[in-house]
Amino acid sequence: PSRRGSFVEMVDNLRGKSGQGYYVEMTVGSPPQTLNILVDTGSSNFAVGAAPHPFLHRYYQRQLSSTYRDLRKGVYVPYTQGKWEGELGTDLVSIPHGPNVTVRANIAAITESDKFFINGSNWEGILGLAY
Repeated sequence: PSRRGSFVEMVDNLRGKSGQGYYVEMTVGSPPQTLNILVDTGSSNFAVGAAPHPFLHRYYQRQLSSTYRDLRKGVYVPYTQGKWEGELGTDLVSIPHGPNVTVRANIAAITESDKFFINGSNWEGILGLAY
């Protein structure tokens, strides 16, 4: 039987701290890899850490996903302070404590970053909701 996530379940899935951002738990790939993804209203990228980093507890391992598709394009995103770069691809994405839906989404796999991830923040990627 399918389960539809309620609004309350989705709000309960929101975690974080003022000044470090708020994030939701999402799964990426097959089999699903659980990551905490920062909800960002100031950008339009969906990007996840895809390489070891001192501030990440876990990261997306594309090679373990049978549904990952490499788009063979690089991406570089500078911010006022900090930057990240990586490789574009697609994979299956869902929100476990939300709607019972899995979608194929474009994902930037972050392979290098500077002043992007925050020590102690507990998120491993970003979901830009702008535009």
